[in-house]
Amino acid sequence: MVAGLVLDLGLDRIGLFPPPALVLTIVGLIYLLTIGRWLTPVRDSPRDLLATYELRDYLTGLVIEKDSPLVGRTLRESRFGEDYGLDVIGIERSGTRIRVPTGDAVIQPDDVLVVRGKVRNIARIREVAHMRIARTRPDFLQETEAQLADRRAPHLVELIVPPRSHVVGSTLRRLNFRARYGLPVLAIQRHGEPLHTALGDVVLEPGDLLLVQGSADHLNRAAARRT
Repeated sequence: MVAGLVLDLGLDRIGLFPPPALVLTIVGLIYLLTIGRWLTPVRDSPRDLLATYELRDYLTGLVIEKDSPLVGRTLRESRFGEDYGLDVIGIERSGTRIRVPTGDAVIQPDDVLVVRGKVRNIARIREVAHMRIARTRPDFLQETEAQLADRRAPHLVELIVPPRSHVVGSTLRRLNFRARYGLPVLAIQRHGEPLHTALGDVVLEPGDLLLVQGSADHLNRAAARRT
């Protein structure tokens, strides 16, 4: 449009890239590709706790088949942690959810056990205990924002081990952490790196970050006890 107005006024035609504009364009590109790169702010996406602890691929649902040898046994008797290296963090049964199940919970046919563990352990238990991976992701792992706002719904929270805490030097198993606070520990991070060993046997150190899941009430009670 400007070029047309210039011609109507009887002035010389404006070129697409006159020499001054071409020089400025080249200088601008060089600036953006060098110094400008360092001046652009880095905008990180919100941190995903599950991804940070490398748990996304290790939380799954296992369906108890009717011929499974685990039917009728309690979680304690099933020895999920000792024999299979898996931690049961929830049970879905006939449309209801059992959050933070105790060791006395009896396994029933068609239960969906929400477990945390390594892929090789999940694959192994499928063969020895007649279980199959749920076709759809359990609702336990698909909480909506509205449900998370409910005080009874589970939250993912990081707890830090203080330097003078009585838990330093002890293990989760020795502390009976889950039964005492009603909070299953999903992962432990130390010096910025997630630990991949059996969590119940990790000797806690100052500064360790525990990724726990539980209701606001359980979290508040744990905080009040000043662990």
